[in-house]
Amino acid sequence: MQPTIQRTFYLFFILSFIHCGSPREKKVSETVHQQPGVVADSILDRILELYAVPHHGLLTETYPVNPNHQVDYLADGSAQKQKQE
Repeated sequence: MQPTIQRTFYLFFILSFIHCGSPREKKVSETVHQQPGVVADSILDRILELYAVPHHGLLTETYPVNPNHQVDYLADGSAQKQKQE
């Protein structure tokens, strides 16, 4: 190949590669920033799909599973302050 044709080929290849990847990445990035819970939910769904074992309580707060367990660390903070005092 002649140097001019070779440079043109490389330039075309690089610009094609950049152009093909950008729109999808931008769309995914915008979705993630608009709805950050989407990523967390999809990751959790995938983990449960791959590793869930029936009747063994994967990712539960207590093991063995205690249905009476009350999660209090998600409270507004007043419950946490009372525990610390």
